[in-house]
Amino acid sequence: TAPPEAAGTFINCEGRMQQFTPVMESGEPLSVTGEGDHPPRTFSRQTPGAEPRSAVSMLSELLAIDHDLGQLRQQIATSDSRFANLENCSSGSEGQLCIVTEATLRILAKPEGARPVLIGFDSPEVAGTCVADIIKAGILPVAIEYIDRLCIQETDKFSGAGYPDVEALLIVEVEGSESEIQVQLEKITAIAQKLNPVELRQSTSEEESALIWKGRKSAFGAMGQINDYICLDGTVPVSQLAHVLGRIGEMSRHYGLDVANVFHAGDGNMHPLILYDANKLGDLDIAEKFGADILRLCVQVGGCLTGEHGVGIEKRDLMGDQFSAADMEIQMSVKDCFDPKWLLNPAKVYPLDISEKRRKGGGQ
Repeated sequence: TAPPEAAGTFINCEGRMQQFTPVMESGEPLSVTGEGDHPPRTFSRQTPGAEPRSAVSMLSELLAIDHDLGQLRQQIATSDSRFANLENCSSGSEGQLCIVTEATLRILAKPEGARPVLIGFDSPEVAGTCVADIIKAGILPVAIEYIDRLCIQETDKFSGAGYPDVEALLIVEVEGSESEIQVQLEKITAIAQKLNPVELRQSTSEEESALIWKGRKSAFGAMGQINDYICLDGTVPVSQLAHVLGRIGEMSRHYGLDVANVFHAGDGNMHPLILYDANKLGDLDIAEKFGADILRLCVQVGGCLTGEHGVGIEKRDLMGDQFSAADMEIQMSVKDCFDPKWLLNPAKVYPLDISEKRRKGGGQ
């Protein structure tokens, strides 16, 4: 559903302008005005029986730049499949298409409970296999985090989390009622035991759970105490985790630089931390070449250059490894529609040589 003011003109899937009037359930949308330092918020009710939508369920107002540099106010509703998915298009554009001035959110109920389990393995590849097996079994934990030996050691010293001394560690957390949690953990434990884990330990209290997560959340700070590092953001199919972890180890030996792996394993969003010495001449160049090869590997196995951090400037020269020139031309033509004069982040995402004409000419 959408607020009444969301009625207006939209771009449909064929690129044509089309009128749209949202269908409301009975009653007016719930409006909540913030107090103090909190800005006003507007929420729309979810239609009973409707397919659940994302937490940020609808971008209800966009501020785009038109040909006359005026403000073009366009309301969009993404719940209707007849229309182009402008929600994902705009929110994933790295600030190239528009300025989001308002978002309609869905309030999520807090789960009844949650509990993490630690699963330790003597091989990174086996840990990757465990992640794939959990997902293939149709189990969807709220989190599956991966930490390797180097990161385990430094993080444990930093946070006192009490992690086991293993080559690779998974933190798997499930949520729900007590009975739901128990059923899920029993299934996960059965899957892990087939792979002969070195350690399998369930949290027994809220305090222990907090300590487990304190360690994971301290990982980046802990690694920063021992060396400079580059953090990557490639994403791979979960089925390819074991292979990619093995290849990263081989590449680490080839480049002569250590890598600490800590990432969101459940969705294949990897964050290898390439350690280098910023005071050593040439070390940064080697680290950057190493990082580029890891990202190319992610693409080669069916993944992508970024899962959450974006392309920005750092990865723009690698776009050609994932997309053809024709692909990028189509993507840039979308920017032409929203931002004809290329005023918003013009040097981001696309290699400078293919965007040069648009950037210097003020658009296509």
